[in-house]
Amino acid sequence: MKRKTTLIIGITLTLLLLTSGLSFSTIADDPEPTGLEVNKEVKKLRLATGWHDEIEACFGDTVEFRIRVCFHEYDDQHWAEQIEISDTLPSCLKYVETVYYYAPYGSVENLTNIDNTTLIWHFEDDMELWDYDDNPDDYIEIIFKANVIGYGENINTVHVDAVEYCCGTPVSAEDSATVWVQGVEVEKQVMNPDNDTWVDYLDQVVLEDILDFKIAITYHGKNIQTCMEVIDYLPTCCLNYIGNEEFVYPDDDLFEDPDIDPVGDQITWSWGPDILFNLKDGQTIEIYFQANVTQYCGEIVENCVDVDLWGCQYCQHFYGYDCTCINCEQPETNMKKYVRTQDNPWAEEADVVINGTVDFKLIISYYGEENLTDIKIVDYLPEFLAFKDAPDMTYIEVSADKQTIWINFTGVVLEDAESIYVTYTADVLETEEECGQNDAYATGSGDFEDYDYAMVCIVDNTIPCCPLIQGPDNEAMVDEILTFKAKAEDPDGDQVQFKIDWGDEIGDWTSFIDSNVWLEGITHAWDTAGEYIIQIKARDIHGAESAWEEASFPVIITDDDDEEPEPGENISIVAIGKAFRKITATIGNSGEEEVPVNWSITVEGKLLSSKNTNSSGQEDIGGDEEVTVECQLKLLAFGRIDITVEADAGEYGSDSASATAFQLGPFILLLKMA
Repeated sequence: MKRKTTLIIGITLTLLLLTSGLSFSTIADDPEPTGLEVNKEVKKLRLATGWHDEIEACFGDTVEFRIRVCFHEYDDQHWAEQIEISDTLPSCLKYVETVYYYAPYGSVENLTNIDNTTLIWHFEDDMELWDYDDNPDDYIEIIFKANVIGYGENINTVHVDAVEYCCGTPVSAEDSATVWVQGVEVEKQVMNPDNDTWVDYLDQVVLEDILDFKIAITYHGKNIQTCMEVIDYLPTCCLNYIGNEEFVYPDDDLFEDPDIDPVGDQITWSWGPDILFNLKDGQTIEIYFQANVTQYCGEIVENCVDVDLWGCQYCQHFYGYDCTCINCEQPETNMKKYVRTQDNPWAEEADVVINGTVDFKLIISYYGEENLTDIKIVDYLPEFLAFKDAPDMTYIEVSADKQTIWINFTGVVLEDAESIYVTYTADVLETEEECGQNDAYATGSGDFEDYDYAMVCIVDNTIPCCPLIQGPDNEAMVDEILTFKAKAEDPDGDQVQFKIDWGDEIGDWTSFIDSNVWLEGITHAWDTAGEYIIQIKARDIHGAESAWEEASFPVIITDDDDEEPEPGENISIVAIGKAFRKITATIGNSGEEEVPVNWSITVEGKLLSSKNTNSSGQEDIGGDEEVTVECQLKLLAFGRIDITVEADAGEYGSDSASATAFQLGPFILLLKMA
């Protein structure tokens, strides 16, 4: 029976193996699934090295891409139709033109070009691709040029969609070609001190100005670069190298600062083989340094930088170059007139509202070898403006109608690159005019004359409504900082700001915030105890102010000396201890204020021990402090004693504790709290 079973199993396994082999052979003999096929390749235009899946190129090169599309018949799928080819160029490549186009049956090119980065070729509905193996002329081939405009690994992908004829099944194919653009990007910039922004061109410099420069170096490539030399060429006709370098690395652990060698108009920063330097693809190093303006050149000068980057174990070098331009001509002495409303930036024109106010600023800036003296300005306001006041009236005189302002800088002497200015405020009067021009004329020694103006236009406006202020509990301590929030609704939707009368002082105008939105984080502290009524008013961006509104709550400020302690469980027996012929107890107050505490220590014993001994009293215990009290025992006593300690501060808390010990004459042994 055992042999028969074994035979049956063997026959079964053999049949299974034969069946499996037959099945596998049948599948292996089937043709591979076919259909659409697309092939994308690339080559450099200036090299006849054939087509490739991947090439290396340089910035500024022109490359060619080739797209070939064909169809292979499978089962009864005889051809493909409704064909569309979509090619997406990466950011470093830009389409130039199609240089070769072929499609069967005379189909003409129908290209949709989207920003020279997405190319879509459409084909007529009756254009078909038949089986390429039987019809070798049935294929599509497109060759186009692209310029290299960036760096890095750039993959250009083509996607083809079609419909097979038999069942209307969508079919697609995709392929790509890669252009590796290795190199180094260099950007040289100078800081514009007027607005603290990095720029490629600085329009004006002044003697003794200190200029900040930045060099940003970004590497794109396959290998880590381990050496670099950067040479900056300063225009010494007007600039002098100061130094104060700062180097910003992508990883401080992989870089050390370079050797610095300033010689003449050249500053060289060198990371040689002995200096730690590991720059990878896509990483940037920034160099910051300073130079000062020593003289005027009378021309616009270039400040250029050369970069040489390489791997010390390789021969390949990458070079980069960039320049920034600086106007080193001596500036002309001038007067500038500016206008603004509220705390907006100074500008050459501003919108104002009737019954509002507007601010003006006049600046005289002098450049020259001889000092400028006898400086005068006459300022003419349009009819709907009237002088209101100025922070400093030292040099200002105003006509009776408040529309002519004379500014005489008596005794003022301006040296090269110095300036002086005045500001004043004007009221906006009722008018039918839409706009007005504010003209100013300046004169000074050495035949100096200049003119400038500012434009002011009237806009409709409604004052803000119903300012509100909310805060925490209306009671606080002296010098305690409280935080409030405020809002107001502006009918015109303008932003608003707030002025708050705290009862002890009036604060400055806050920053602006949108209409009907809470301005958080307004703080104030009072240094004197008392009851304070808060008032608030709002102002829009045009200067229209609401009336004062009183807060819905008073603020009660209390002095520390007058503050009663807060009730609570603040009293505790911290410890029961022993001393020579004594029992001690430590009582703590965890509250903030001093409170009186009644205490007692009771000692009970038997036989020869201390019997019914007690002490009591009252102690003033300060906030977060402890006090130790004691109970004197009998001298000649022996045996166990029971100890009870009680402390009571009424509504501020109470506590009790107990312990046992053994008394041996004046000595207390084996003390243990319960």
